[in-house]
Formats: sequence, C-alpha cells, structure tokens
Amino acid sequence: MMKLVGSHIYLASPQLKEFPYVWNMLNDKDARKYTGGIPQISYVERELLYAEQCQTFGENGNWELSIYSRKNNDYLGYAGFTFDDVNERYYLMYGLDRQYWGKGYATDAITLLLTFANKKLNISTIYASLHPKNASSIHLLKKFSFAKRDNEDLYIHSS
Repeated sequence: MMKLVGSHIYLASPQLKEFPYVWNMLNDKDARKYTGGIPQISYVERELLYAEQCQTFGENGNWELSIYSRKNNDYLGYAGFTFDDVNERYYLMYGLDRQYWGKGYATDAITLLLTFANKKLNISTIYASLHPKNASSIHLLKKFSFAKRDNEDLYIHSS
C-alpha cells in the first residue's frame, strides 16, 4: 500500500471499504456543481467501477489516492492524477467531502502530490481543468503557480 504523509493528512492507495463515503460525495448537489456533471449510474455500477479503480491503482496513469486525517484516520476525500491518453498528459484531481472544505486539507494534498509527481513519477507538467465558478479551487491552484491557459478553463503547472 502506498502512503504519502503530510502535516494534517495522509494519502493512501484507495480501498473498496471507502466506497460509501465516495458515493455520498458524488451525490452531494453542491459539490456536483463543480465536477463537470459526473454521470448518474446506480450504486452497484459505481461500486464496481471503484473496485476496478482500487485494483488498477498505479497502472495506466491511475494515481487517485484517498485522503485521510492524520488525527483520527477519517476518510476526507480523494486526490491524485489521471492520465489523458488522447492528449498524453496528466491531470490533477481532488475532491473533499463538504464538511472538510476550507480547512487546508486540499493544500496539504496538493503539496504531497506535486512532490510525488516530480520525484517519483517524473512528471514535469500537470494540468487541471476547473469549473470557471469554482473560486476556491482557482485560488488554490494559483497558490501552487498553476497558470490559466487563455480562453480555457485549463490550468498548467510546470516544474
């Protein structure tokens, strides 16, 4: 099992036992405003996809980790990278359960991920696609020197 430890959180390989929390996050109407409209499929169908994701972690650009609190080991959300085969680039992704928004957990996760991408995966350029009204995420990416590409909701970080 992979584990990256930050100041308040740790990132770990995903496990199927987390799926009920993931399901709740995917169905949070406020969070869905910013996710690009994840298709609605049944609980069982989505659970099967999550099980496959857990089994293929680290393969084919699948680096979506689970975020846990160091204080009490609570599942907080997910963060990681996905590889776009068409454009041949890595995208940063993250999401937190609503109760953990605005507490610095995403900052901690991105700090760990950028180090991991650079030192372990040898990824020098990372992309992020955001909803244009997600001010919190835009602010967060700018903290990490992601630059907005003109006329697109696409941000780029190069190390």
